[in-house]
Amino acid sequence: MYHREPGATEIVVMQIATTLMKPIYRRYADSIDLAGCRQVLDYGSGTGVLSKYLARQLRKGGGILTCVDVSERWQAKAKRELRRYANVEFRLGRLMALEFDDGHFDAISLHFVLHELDSISRPHITRELARILSPGSQLFIREPISISHGMPAAEIQQLMAECNLIEIFGREYTAPILGQTYAGAYMKRNRKLSE
Repeated sequence: MYHREPGATEIVVMQIATTLMKPIYRRYADSIDLAGCRQVLDYGSGTGVLSKYLARQLRKGGGILTCVDVSERWQAKAKRELRRYANVEFRLGRLMALEFDDGHFDAISLHFVLHELDSISRPHITRELARILSPGSQLFIREPISISHGMPAAEIQQLMAECNLIEIFGREYTAPILGQTYAGAYMKRNRKLSE
């Protein structure tokens, strides 16, 4: 998978966009039930805007949020955004290289990330996310699904199904600013299908 650091213009545009979309991010985070979660992964945490709302939820119950991103620049922005949250840790690098244990996380957030990966990397990343998610726990995803920017909802559903993740919620809708969007929640089966 190819990775490049964002340029100065991209950073400014993203900061403006995420500032305008904070209410949308907050409502989405509020829709995710993290009650009782001890370890939560925000994969592709970017600027940390969504992470902030997730960390706020987890702080109430003593949970820890792990923000993972491949970009040093985005993670530096996220660290500034989340500097007041002692319940957040940061990991920089590719997911496979971080070597999390099987079932390490009680929940995973994947927000506007999967469509950014090339089609060859998507199955590998999805399998790794499923591996590090504890049985019976949920992966929450929101992705753009327009033809011009995004990926089909059917592809997301197929990737999850191939990783033993069951869709417990999924819907397509048009969101303000975000456009055509898919949001879903997937639960990891307690056992492999072959068992």
